[in-house]
Amino acid sequence: MLGLRKSCDLTFVQFTFVILLALSHAFSFGAQNSGASPSARVDRLALEVERANAVRAVKELQHSYAQYAQFGLWSEMALLFAERAEFINGEESIRGRAAIRDHFLTKLGHGKHGLPAGELRARIVATERLLPAPVAPRARNSSILPADMDARIKEAERKLAISKAYDGTENVSSAYGDYLDDLDFGELAKIFALKGAKEIPFAGFYVGRGSIARRETPSGKRGPRARTSLTLHLRTQPVILVARDGRSSSIRTRLFQPASSRTQALGFSGGMYHDQAVLENGSWKLWSVAIDEHYFSSPNYQGGWSAAKDPPPGAPRLTMVGTSAGYPPDIPLTVLGERQRGFLGATGDPIVWPSILPMWFHYRNPVSGHVPEHFWPDCVTCTYAPYTSMKNHGYLLPPW
Repeated sequence: MLGLRKSCDLTFVQFTFVILLALSHAFSFGAQNSGASPSARVDRLALEVERANAVRAVKELQHSYAQYAQFGLWSEMALLFAERAEFINGEESIRGRAAIRDHFLTKLGHGKHGLPAGELRARIVATERLLPAPVAPRARNSSILPADMDARIKEAERKLAISKAYDGTENVSSAYGDYLDDLDFGELAKIFALKGAKEIPFAGFYVGRGSIARRETPSGKRGPRARTSLTLHLRTQPVILVARDGRSSSIRTRLFQPASSRTQALGFSGGMYHDQAVLENGSWKLWSVAIDEHYFSSPNYQGGWSAAKDPPPGAPRLTMVGTSAGYPPDIPLTVLGERQRGFLGATGDPIVWPSILPMWFHYRNPVSGHVPEHFWPDCVTCTYAPYTSMKNHGYLLPPW
């Protein structure tokens, strides 16, 4: 039985325990039952892995729902529901996918898709307890040919690799946020693949672990350091897609960024990470980290995001260029064209909250397969610089 506490994902250690427990069940099943065949034990292992992957599939639906809600994609939200689903909101009950879509569009979108300027829907979706459904034992033919047995074992191993990839990706993603919070740039560089890439906000991308390390630690100082302010990088509600062979993945995760300082009043903001990870020399590493920000921000905590105002007519154009610390990016944002249009430090007129930036996705609707308006399945730099794509370095591009 697999249980999740509210709004809490499995850690790497917890997931490893679950996998070991599944393996233990699989092999003890045969030892404790003299009539159990090798085929039955393989079936048991495959079933345990399938159940773990089913839990992750449900989480992907929930997180996709929240990510669509953030930008007011009402039809995409409705397409996640079954044809005869029921949506319950307090005392209100809406039945059927079409009726649910109309409800979202009318009640939440006021007849329009997307969000008007200044509106924010930072929806949080969590589960109190998420369990795979029990499965009745299935009768199997014990006289399985060796070739068929080998194929079934290989398929179980492949699905197990996908389970491990999901958790490895989430683990290295969380580590990235932790190291940023601590300003521990030496360790941060180590969790990137040798040919990985990292975006410095409002400046551009540094390609290769060596380039990332030189940019992040130009003075040679490593490890956490004292400072008077703290900006957190909370990476929540990931949508993770894993390649068929379990060696690469993509992850779209929400950034919630509260800030504090001893010397000045600060606020909070939010963005969206579009990252990729690979299994390199037995460890999960980040292949690409890109941040779209800020989708919302607040000048202070007292007024929240509603305190942000449009600049007055005739005000100077807002510009922001990320510091390069004397080491310019390998790929500046200004060369990335339409993908970065509207973002500070890139091309075109900057779009700043309470105006609404384009919301990019690396995945299709997980139920309908519908392609979103702003769709970019590979890394942000891959069209401009194909050598930065994982598929040109022996990895499969995750499904989209």
